[in-house]
Amino acid sequence: MACVEGEWHALAARIVTEVVRAAGWRVTFLGASVPARHLVSYLHQTGPDALLLSCVQPNRLVRAARMVEASRAAGVPVLAGGPGFGPDGRWATAIGAAGWGASARDAVALLERPLSAAHTGSPPPPPDDAYVAVLHRGA
Repeated sequence: MACVEGEWHALAARIVTEVVRAAGWRVTFLGASVPARHLVSYLHQTGPDALLLSCVQPNRLVRAARMVEASRAAGVPVLAGGPGFGPDGRWATAIGAAGWGASARDAVALLERPLSAAHTGSPPPPPDDAYVAVLHRGA
């Protein structure tokens, strides 16, 4: 579990971590504002089944996209959460996340379904203009 670089709102991510742990998963909370280079190092050293990525602020979407891309390149699918991924998480899948959840229970449900290899490698091209507008506002 990690918060997007520059994202200091970590309370929700901590709660998700504990709910997922209570559901029987081993979870490492990497913290708020995780630098992408540290995330890449962690992913290569530990090879987790998935990365839970939290983003509260839409202006961090560009950084979230970089973290999703790095995770996919390491062969680790990303499950996103938080309002920073747009209404109903529409930008999470646009940047290549395997899924998006609005709550800690959603995170558990997402982890319980199979994560395919289709959610690793290069992300799909973003499908909607609203996403592009958010990216142009910067991160």
